[in-house]
Amino acid sequence: MIGLKMNEPSPAPEPIFLRQFKSEQENVSNILSELDLWMSGDARLKSHCEDVAIVLAETLNNVVEHAYKGSAKGDISLFVGVDTDQLCCEVRDFGEKFPGIPHPQEMSGPEQNFEDLPEGGFGWFLIQSLTTKIESVSDDDSNCIRLIFDCSPKDS
Repeated sequence: MIGLKMNEPSPAPEPIFLRQFKSEQENVSNILSELDLWMSGDARLKSHCEDVAIVLAETLNNVVEHAYKGSAKGDISLFVGVDTDQLCCEVRDFGEKFPGIPHPQEMSGPEQNFEDLPEGGFGWFLIQSLTTKIESVSDDDSNCIRLIFDCSPKDS
């Protein structure tokens, strides 16, 4: 996988789902619904819809909440592409600088008290658990996070 470069387009595997929208929770919900329909139409992706929806809901809501501090004026773009065995989701925003991907929080198991997790602990745990690879880059103008999923068939 080629490293992220802010001024160059992402590698464009086929097919492509691309949306640009304002940083509002309702827009996030609508985009996730559109993506679910798009993925459901591809036999390779159908079994991965739930994992992708969870990861992108967490990621996009983090952008709305943290990069734009709840302002509906921010721009977000979502690119999704597929190659033979991978689904690549790229989220780009122009809000507050992203400090980087945190290390997963240690979770002690089913007895873990989720109220004791630090802010973002469980969300980042989910994102890191459900993706194959995560890359991020921030520069003076934008933040970009690339989320890679394995698209190989899941056992039923």
